[in-house]
Amino acid sequence: MKPLCIITLIISMTAAAFAGLVNPAFNDRDGDGRPDGWDFRPEPNGTTTKILLKAVDAGTLVRFKDEDTKQGLGLAQTIPVTGGKTYRETLRIKKGALSIYFLWLDSEKKQIGKECFKPCTGGDETSTVEYIETAPANAVYCTMWIYSPMGSTTDVILTDASFEEAPGQKTAAPTTPAAGVSDNALFGFETAGWSGIELTDKNVKEGKTAGLWKDHDKNKSINLDKFNHDWSGYTAMRFWLHSAKPTGETMIIVLTSRKDPKVFSYYSQMVVVNWEGWKEIILPFSKFQVNREPVGWKFIESIQITVDGWGLKPYPDSVLTLDGLTLQK
Repeated sequence: MKPLCIITLIISMTAAAFAGLVNPAFNDRDGDGRPDGWDFRPEPNGTTTKILLKAVDAGTLVRFKDEDTKQGLGLAQTIPVTGGKTYRETLRIKKGALSIYFLWLDSEKKQIGKECFKPCTGGDETSTVEYIETAPANAVYCTMWIYSPMGSTTDVILTDASFEEAPGQKTAAPTTPAAGVSDNALFGFETAGWSGIELTDKNVKEGKTAGLWKDHDKNKSINLDKFNHDWSGYTAMRFWLHSAKPTGETMIIVLTSRKDPKVFSYYSQMVVVNWEGWKEIILPFSKFQVNREPVGWKFIESIQITVDGWGLKPYPDSVLTLDGLTLQK
């Protein structure tokens, strides 16, 4: 009887390093009009919504051209992640406005809770937007979503993106001191936090600084998303608005409150700037228009004030200053 030979194979498995995004430079090597490794979400219709690609030495310029308030426009990519770890998204952006998202997914790629997002507004020069969040314990994947939501329009240029681990970094705090307090630093324009706003001490109604909003042909919107999101204890929004001259420009205040992350639900109110100097604006919540299916005043995700979309026309010579925004009981 021949001896039995047993061969034992020992396989050493080494955990793969975190890979990050596929094609962070948005290259389109197969020429199909979509950056390789990215998905349209939603797909452009080619007429009122377009994603245009232009090859340059450093990669590809991506232009989001969204002229339709009834459709959204976006690019998305899903990446494996580890629950409990902290991650950083970055986006290089010029002109226009859109939002970047963390959509956390479980092992079956079902969304976990509400999406996390940050509104972004670009300037005349390319700048980098950074957003940090910690993955839920049961997260296995995350979708990085670059999105121009329904209800708004944009014309923005992207150059590259990244999604990476951010050990030691802290997730941005979701709230500031209680909204409705007159000395609230963010609402009172006493500290940086609003995109599209320049703090100024030259024309102030309350406190030491106010928020200057100018160059409306390029800087069409201002946004804030880090504040106390529960407004259920309040009945009105109040702020001071200074206009350098009575332009007749119309702006819309958009308070995002989405029940379904794929549907742009919000409250809105328009203000016509037909005066010169300071004016106190008081907007009762009962007068806001309800658009689609908002969660309610218990969860206001973000504040956007814009002179673009909704049939509005930006006035290049309009110079506005905001101060003392509070919530009233």
